[in-house]
Amino acid sequence: MGDFRKVLSIRAETRLALLTMTSMNRVKVTWSGWQGQPGLSTFYLTDSTLDVTALKNFFSAMAVYVPNGIVMTIPALGDKIIAEDASIGGSWSGTGGGTVNGGGGTGTYAGSAGVVVDWLTGTLVNRRRVMGRTYFVPGGPLNLYENNGTIGEGARTAIVVAANAMISAYSGAFLVWSRPFTPDPKTNPPVGDPGHKVARAGTTAPVLAARVPDIAAVQRSRRQ
Repeated sequence: MGDFRKVLSIRAETRLALLTMTSMNRVKVTWSGWQGQPGLSTFYLTDSTLDVTALKNFFSAMAVYVPNGIVMTIPALGDKIIAEDASIGGSWSGTGGGTVNGGGGTGTYAGSAGVVVDWLTGTLVNRRRVMGRTYFVPGGPLNLYENNGTIGEGARTAIVVAANAMISAYSGAFLVWSRPFTPDPKTNPPVGDPGHKVARAGTTAPVLAARVPDIAAVQRSRRQ
């Protein structure tokens, strides 16, 4: 009888876990048209948000800081990702996608350098505030930098305005994903050791505001 009750309890917990899973719509924006291609910028929206027009508008506003010839493609379809365990939970299809062409001029630029946008949230995970980041790399060559190599103040202001406009348009539906974490049992110190790490499920955090650091950003990987 005890084993039977235990089985029922496990089944109930499993059903509850399935009911509370958080599904997100993943939007994978691809970059092409330069020597370092392809590039990828990944965004997450709530699973009921199917219109990517605000995201496309943001990229359109950013085009003046991206060299001519580079094409950014915003899809209106993709996978649904389960935040807690990173599995694929289906697919989504919506509206508002398209391509955006870089309009930042021609000239010499660095293929791995540009500007970064920080996505700020009010969510804490493991006593740290969740934050996202999108690199617009390559950046320039005409409208982005100061003569000392930092980001121009006019550019920073305009980027923050465009980013916050997208945040406002999505009204809590634009997310940063804190991925699930499972420590390696071979290297994880035992329970009670100060270095012991605990597994945790993935978490979503609504984006509240944007920030642009006043420094040229270097992107080491083409996958975001």
